[in-house]
Amino acid sequence: MRRSGDMFFVDITMSLRGNVSFERAHEISDAVEKNIKKEITNSEITIHFEPSSEGCPKGFENL
Repeated sequence: MRRSGDMFFVDITMSLRGNVSFERAHEISDAVEKNIKKEITNSEITIHFEPSSEGCPKGFENL
């Protein structure tokens, strides 16, 4: 996070299980963004998500 004037710029990288759908990943990132905006109203938020095989059922690790 960095500040410029009265604006905060927030960059987040989230790790999601590899079997999470693209649509669900966007739902999660939208919820995270809304929660941040509640606390930091003057913010520009960028969220990236990366797949992780941790916690995935066997056979989904390489999707």
